[in-house]
Amino acid sequence: MNRGTSITYEIDGHYNHLYLDIVSSRNQSISRYSDLSPHHASMVEQAEFQKELVSNDSTEKPVGERDIWYPVVDIDMDDSMYGVLELEGSGNYQMNQSQERTLSGSESVVVSFSDLEHWENNFVADKNIMVKDFRIRKRYSHVDKGLEFKIVFLSSDWSGRIVLWSDDTGEKSVVFEEYLQMKNHPWVRKSESGKKERYLKALKGSVDYILRNQVKKKDSRYFQGLNLFYDHDAKTYRQPSWIWTWGPAVSTLLEAAEIPGIAGEYSREFLYQKACEIGEASLRFQLTEDPSSPAYGLVFCRRDYDLRIKNCCMDFLSPPDSLFLAGWGWMALYHKTGEKKYLEATRLLVEQTARLLKTNDDIIEQDYMMPANEWKDWILDEAGFGMKGIAELHRALPEDAYREWGKKYIIQILNCLEREDGLWNRMWTRSTRSVSEISYHTRAMGWAMEGLLSSYQLLNEKQYLEKAEKMADAMLKVQNDDGSWYFVFAEGSENQGIAEKGTAYWSGLLYRLYEYSGENKYFNAAEKALEWCLDNQYWRDDSDGYGGIIGRNPSSGVIYRRFFDLSCTYTSAFVGDAIVRAWKYL
Repeated sequence: MNRGTSITYEIDGHYNHLYLDIVSSRNQSISRYSDLSPHHASMVEQAEFQKELVSNDSTEKPVGERDIWYPVVDIDMDDSMYGVLELEGSGNYQMNQSQERTLSGSESVVVSFSDLEHWENNFVADKNIMVKDFRIRKRYSHVDKGLEFKIVFLSSDWSGRIVLWSDDTGEKSVVFEEYLQMKNHPWVRKSESGKKERYLKALKGSVDYILRNQVKKKDSRYFQGLNLFYDHDAKTYRQPSWIWTWGPAVSTLLEAAEIPGIAGEYSREFLYQKACEIGEASLRFQLTEDPSSPAYGLVFCRRDYDLRIKNCCMDFLSPPDSLFLAGWGWMALYHKTGEKKYLEATRLLVEQTARLLKTNDDIIEQDYMMPANEWKDWILDEAGFGMKGIAELHRALPEDAYREWGKKYIIQILNCLEREDGLWNRMWTRSTRSVSEISYHTRAMGWAMEGLLSSYQLLNEKQYLEKAEKMADAMLKVQNDDGSWYFVFAEGSENQGIAEKGTAYWSGLLYRLYEYSGENKYFNAAEKALEWCLDNQYWRDDSDGYGGIIGRNPSSGVIYRRFFDLSCTYTSAFVGDAIVRAWKYL
């Protein structure tokens, strides 16, 4: 795993005040929500994607044109450090949901240690405000016997300026300045002697990538959770607030720990520890304080951004997303460690999902919106993947009630979304009881396939295996010769790019289908998809992205950074899952 490094400086002299500025080259050109990718020819098409409804049915009125800037913190700050933003313009702004402030003219704005996250930060500002510079600063007082200071970097691939200056004379006087450039030697991938060695190296790469995405800032709300992306264009890790996506990483770390050969890099105990850290971090987001809340027992699953509403973001608690997290993460931890807190958290979640099933006669709720305190009006095909949590709870506690609730859950979804060809339509709108046509998104159809496979696991009824086979057969017809799928698998959608997340996921799904059906065509398709993933693991000059798989499509960053080069953490988790499943056949 690529770890950060540290350097130590010694400075002599006598000063009333000294200031240490750490100026990272990652902030030389600060990325923004409004950025359009240089990798996609059509700026008009990109701009239209940027206008997509994200937080959707909020009733709040637009508050004016704004943008989000993403200053980067790439050193391990101590609590005496703070950020300094050089701003210009007029209007309102806020950093990471801190208190909103007003700017008029030019100003150096101090951002406290507690208001900063490692890596990506969200600076929301009116369009008239420009961020001219961002740096990390530390102030020393009464230096009279020399000064020794240490800087700990979050990456061993770092460049920028280290500046020590004083204002004792009333003017800024530079005491010390150095331009620093550290660079990992590019990893050279050696030829493998066989498939087992190839899989082992790829699994290590996936584990490495997952672990590098772990949040290390101890006072962060997301401490020990995971960033969702590494952005190769902005060279930063991003989006720690999508908690539901942590589940597959937990499962992959636990399963990888059992593979011979991994122990040479990481011990079984170490990988179990990391999986437990991520699992415990996710437990903090389950709503357990207010039993009267409609979202009681659910998990704060994600934060979406919408520049039209007050805080530019909306938080969601979701039954399907929570169940997916529980099935892949909490129950995997329970099965491996016996820790009952994960079982009890899942039990509460499933019981509350059953409560919600009784409040509607058409389909499960999708998202509870905060702070709007209301449910979305529509439900996506992705809701199918919530069956994972119910099936895994039943595996541990085979109670009839869980089978009954799970059957109701999946039947409602099928009644609303299933098509004659075995695929699913995209969306059900509750208020109008109407369906929106299929999106042909490879990844979204994978979420639906999860619902069918988990339903067969839970119910052991042949109809769900047959439905899974019918859906898989339709997907095999549109699988590319190299094993991948396009982001949109409908004819003529090649310009939307490859579905790297979907291809990784479908590899594991098809291995699972093969385990149930014994049909070799699913094994062969799974293997082709896995080979594409291994061929496209990243091992070039950006060491922070090692082991990931770059996506460049309308959903590179899911809710932003469309068509930019981003690697997704759950893509690597699904690659690891597929390798573990393939390993037994070697």
